[in-house]
Amino acid sequence: MDAAESNPEPRFDNARPDARAPDLRVTEIIHPKTSRRHYLVEIPGGRGTARFGEEEWFLCRAMTEGRDFDSVSGAFAARFGLAMPRHQWDAFAAELARLGLLAPPPEAPPAADPLDDIEDDVAPPPAAAKAPGRVGLFDPNAVLGAAAALLGPLRSLVWLLIPGMAVTVLASFHHQGEIARQFALAIGPNWFLIHLVLGFLVISLVGRLMQGVVIRGFGADVSQLGLRLTLALHPRVFIDRSAVRGLSRPAQLWIWATPLLVKLAIFQVGLLGWLLFARSGSTLSNFLLVLGNTSLGAFLFTANPLWPADGQRLLGVWLEQPKLRDRAFRLLWLRLTGGSVPEAMSAGEAAGLTSFAVASALWLGFVVVAVILFAGMALENRFQGAGAAIFLALLAIFLWWLRVNVTARRNRGRAAAVAQPRRIGLGQVVWLALAVALGVAAFQPYAYETGGGFTLQPAKRAEVRARFEGQVTQVMVEEGQWVEAGDLVATLSDWELKAQLAATEAQLAQARADLDLLRQGPKPEAVDKARKEVSRAEVAARFAKLDAARAADLLRTSAISRKDADAAQGALQEAEAGLATAQAELALVSAVARQPEFDAAEAKVRQLDSQRSYWSEQVGRARLVAPISGRVASRNPQFLLGSWAKEGDLLLQIEDSRLMRAEIEVPETDILAVKAGAAVRLRLWGESVETLDGRVASMAPVAEKREFGSVVRVLSDIPNTEGRLHSGMTGYAKVAAREMPAWEAFSRLFVRFGTIEMWSWVP
Repeated sequence: MDAAESNPEPRFDNARPDARAPDLRVTEIIHPKTSRRHYLVEIPGGRGTARFGEEEWFLCRAMTEGRDFDSVSGAFAARFGLAMPRHQWDAFAAELARLGLLAPPPEAPPAADPLDDIEDDVAPPPAAAKAPGRVGLFDPNAVLGAAAALLGPLRSLVWLLIPGMAVTVLASFHHQGEIARQFALAIGPNWFLIHLVLGFLVISLVGRLMQGVVIRGFGADVSQLGLRLTLALHPRVFIDRSAVRGLSRPAQLWIWATPLLVKLAIFQVGLLGWLLFARSGSTLSNFLLVLGNTSLGAFLFTANPLWPADGQRLLGVWLEQPKLRDRAFRLLWLRLTGGSVPEAMSAGEAAGLTSFAVASALWLGFVVVAVILFAGMALENRFQGAGAAIFLALLAIFLWWLRVNVTARRNRGRAAAVAQPRRIGLGQVVWLALAVALGVAAFQPYAYETGGGFTLQPAKRAEVRARFEGQVTQVMVEEGQWVEAGDLVATLSDWELKAQLAATEAQLAQARADLDLLRQGPKPEAVDKARKEVSRAEVAARFAKLDAARAADLLRTSAISRKDADAAQGALQEAEAGLATAQAELALVSAVARQPEFDAAEAKVRQLDSQRSYWSEQVGRARLVAPISGRVASRNPQFLLGSWAKEGDLLLQIEDSRLMRAEIEVPETDILAVKAGAAVRLRLWGESVETLDGRVASMAPVAEKREFGSVVRVLSDIPNTEGRLHSGMTGYAKVAAREMPAWEAFSRLFVRFGTIEMWSWVP
């Protein structure tokens, strides 16, 4: 039953509602599609209108005629095929009494609800029994009423969801691969459940709050807001919606559609927000992507009319059967148990309700089985035997929750609020004032700032590396120690180098001595000795020649033998060779050295001298010194002692952190607005209050790829005289760009989306 007022009036004893007074009017309305009847009754005094369905009109006439429960329940079941518990009879009688259409029955409990077993998440009024798993927080009537007054003038904006959905679908189609990749990275295997629960909690909170705003906008009360546990595990937000059935059909359609529209709006905001912020490097983009996809999944699930949620309630109101699911399942039970279809129900309506009940049961079974199988397999795969135990425990909790929840639903009532939509002018005034203020503020100059994450690096950093292979024999510094440029920090083994140096120095001394001999020329003693050798050789040659001549004469007279003659000839040749040798030796010791000989000797000296310098320098390189002044940044340098280093191995790092350099990753979308010398404000993640000031020193010439797009590194120098800043610290920086009107600064994302993103969709 729907009604427009809930304040009790004087009783109306045992009479037909249409016979109380001349000003009481009843209108019968037949739905053109379903042929169902309902009745509108104008309550005297202009206090609103009560609406009755066929079942409720039957009960209303029976009560006003004075018939009791026992005489009516059988006729009601025979006509409508529905069993009516005694507590529903008493609750309906109490509601008629509150409207002033019936004297209150003695046994009628206050604040009972005729809508039992219809909604699974409607909060009971304070007088009703408390449902399990619910925690009421506060009465939100005042807050929701103020929000309704403020948001009422904006209700037409809901139609923007239609073009917004078209843009969102196109954007999702053009970025489907990137969306899937980023969504997988955003949730991750370890954070999936947390993201899922938080996402559904946010969606539930926004949806229920907006539904409460709409209920208050139509003039009904929302007496409670709180939390409930679905399946005893999943937290959700609930509000008191017991007054919804007292509103008109259009109002109910808007109220039940509100959570679905909110889910669509969150989906659009999430996906389009991700596109707008995806290239900014902010974690907000990942959050919006997860929230948007979660909202879409929640919409598809709750909009399904086969599931007892907002989609099913919306369908029931649309078909003017608010108890659609209850009627369908009771009709199915009658058919399964051999009962007959109520006479007042047409064949088409009976077939539709039966089909709906069967489809709902199958869908419910599919969801339950799928969830149980998925949860069981996931827990068993991850935790093996312990996972199976966890699964059984969760299943037991679910069955307990189901039993307790069904029992509580049978025992609690819901009070129907009766109200008429009312006009609120305050919200229009507020929004008009806000619009004027925003219009003025939009053209005010605004100092636009871009920004991005940054990493602190020292302005100077140097490395100490091994220049040759060897063992580390000494380490003179520790981590964090300050050293000056040229200080000895470590040494390498140098005994082989020293041996090579000594050998080279000996060879160099020999070569220099040989060069000196060439420069001094021939010695007189050597020349005199060589001349005497020549004189002796000449005498010997002369006598050998005479002997050879006599031997030849004697051979002709056969005075001597041929052998003796040949011996004399051989002695002559030997004497002549000795003379030639002596003459050559004399020429050698008497001659001055030629220039090529001097050049060769000098080249050898230079070669050996260069080798000596090289080995001497190598010996010096075994002593490793600090190239700059700064602090030793290497971890545990003393552990290097005794280790074997290869040529080029990094041994120590030294950083001069008296001046730090912030490397800010500015998105490519804003880099053209950044100029050298622009002001920079930086905040470290470890310091949320203090802001560091700097200036843009330079910008990298090349953009670099990141997961969310391309960035350009902007460098800014930050003094660090106190030594509080450390290399590798991170934070977020804002870089001053140009001044522009406020509307331009806050619409850059949307303008870029329209002029580039949507432009790219056009073939």
